Amino acid sequence: MEKKSAQKIPLWQWPALLALDTPAITVLWLALFACALYAPLEAPHFLITAGATWLFLAISRSIRAAQDSAADLNDPRIQFFRAERWPLLTVAPFVFLSILIMAVYRLRWLELAGLSALGSLALIYLLCSGFYHRAVEHVLPREIAFSLFAGGTAAVFLLGNGIFPPLHVATLLVLLVVLLILALWTSSTFEWQTRAKAIKPFSLRVPHLELKATWVNGFVALLAIGLAPLGVNAPFSPVYIAIAAAATNLSLLAWFGDALSGISARCLSRLMLLTPIVPLGFAWVGW
Repeated sequence: MEKKSAQKIPLWQWPALLALDTPAITVLWLALFACALYAPLEAPHFLITAGATWLFLAISRSIRAAQDSAADLNDPRIQFFRAERWPLLTVAPFVFLSILIMAVYRLRWLELAGLSALGSLALIYLLCSGFYHRAVEHVLPREIAFSLFAGGTAAVFLLGNGIFPPLHVATLLVLLVVLLILALWTSSTFEWQTRAKAIKPFSLRVPHLELKATWVNGFVALLAIGLAPLGVNAPFSPVYIAIAAAATNLSLLAWFGDALSGISARCLSRLMLLTPIVPLGFAWVGW
């Protein structure tokens, strides 16, 4: 991507270009879990989560930018990483060293062990993506891989702080992973404007299976609403409601967003996940 073409991209789409949007959303949901479960998470936990998820996304996108050709010619994110690969690769070691220092000096041994195991699995996935890109994408698409990594990071920090998951916590973590997958996939197969007339956007494509994003997101929203009363006597209800609201937002985006361009659809799908701001705002003001 030429720099002059990059300057034409609206400011609100730059977080998506820099792979900052999804890590920020992950940190927001981790904060909601920590608040609801009274988990004593501190600033290093959130900084490590943000840095680790950004590294995963940035390296994964750089690999894709180096390998794909015609399929991604119209994707501004891939073009950006293809053009700005060296500056990003210069930043990545500093992010990794910062994560490593904070993890060694600020995390408990259980958190450190869990994060090391999770990081090793992520590294294996990225290496496999580099050498067997098409096969890995077919077996474990990057949307699912990142969602598992983000949900696993949240689980590691909760477990490391003594929040051993009963049924409610386990259900919430599973719903969070599913929600992230849906948010990434709601627009991941969106064809760019040059091909939008030939194919219907907002479909979730799994090998040998294609589902309408509207239906799947709607089902997740109804499921979360149905489970919310189970947490009335516990602090879980706000999390269920936030998940239901986010899934409803994604369902509405899939229903009304056919006219959107690819980058706009992707940015809006991330904005649909900002629902934790409401319960967190009430918690912070003491309501």
